Amino acid sequence: GDVFVECSRADLVGRYQGHTAAMVKKVVNSALGGVLFIDEAYSLVQGEGDTFGMEALDTLVALMENNRDNLIVIFAGYADDIDRFFSNNQGLKSRVPIELYFDDYSETELFSIMKLMLEKKNMRLSESASDEIRKIISEKSKEEDFGNARGIRNLTDAVIRQQNMRIATLMR
Repeated sequence: GDVFVECSRADLVGRYQGHTAAMVKKVVNSALGGVLFIDEAYSLVQGEGDTFGMEALDTLVALMENNRDNLIVIFAGYADDIDRFFSNNQGLKSRVPIELYFDDYSETELFSIMKLMLEKKNMRLSESASDEIRKIISEKSKEEDFGNARGIRNLTDAVIRQQNMRIATLMR
């Protein structure tokens, strides 16, 4: 069958000595025969003093090697952060033979994503609202922590909340 396991630091790093390795083994075993997707992988090790994070990474590297014919591991995150993450373990880079980088969405694509999100909620933007949203997307998409589609989801949610507040005010 198809196996896809998504996890993050919270699923891999324990709270006490000896807990971390067991957590990593459990997650890896659940992904055997498929894909282990580690979202925001760079957060796994949070600085040189993060012994639990380092233990998780070291255990993961060993398990990747031992299960290289039965496991695909995807380390997801921002390029610069992932590059720093890979420097935490000498053997990690050599065990990840393929690197894929995805460009950020264009402003036009972000606007289309927002329209799709709104359409799923049976909503549409007026022409004047569309113009204003395009301006906001243009500004926000330049911010370092915008987050691409996540930023658009947050913006869409904010637009819907704003509309709900306007309607509630009118109904009073």
